[in-house]
Amino acid sequence: MGRIQRKKTESQKLKLKEKQKLRKDTHADILADQGPSSKKLPDQKKQIQTKAHYSVKTTGINNEPGLIEKVKAFFNEVKSETKKVVWPEKKQTIASTAVVIVLVIIISSFLGLVDVGLKGLISLVLH
Repeated sequence: MGRIQRKKTESQKLKLKEKQKLRKDTHADILADQGPSSKKLPDQKKQIQTKAHYSVKTTGINNEPGLIEKVKAFFNEVKSETKKVVWPEKKQTIASTAVVIVLVIIISSFLGLVDVGLKGLISLVLH
């Protein structure tokens, strides 16, 4: 089945044109910035280009970052992401652990009973 095409309002057309222009401008800026840049980037370009791209030193013929620089950038990003983590409090951790242990005991008991029941049923059928 084909799609139903709805007529777009003028405001929707303008928004679509703005998005397309923004994409073209951002793409052109990315192509223009082949290497690390010392100038400040607009917010839109920061969303597309990673922070590591601008903080890593380049080595070699192709201006690709070396292994050591990649590893350093990776651990710097891990460190910054770890700072953003909201760690649970001690009470929450203990409560969650207790819930997991109780559920494991209940489920394993249920499966054990089902196993014993099926074993008995099979032994009756085979004899």
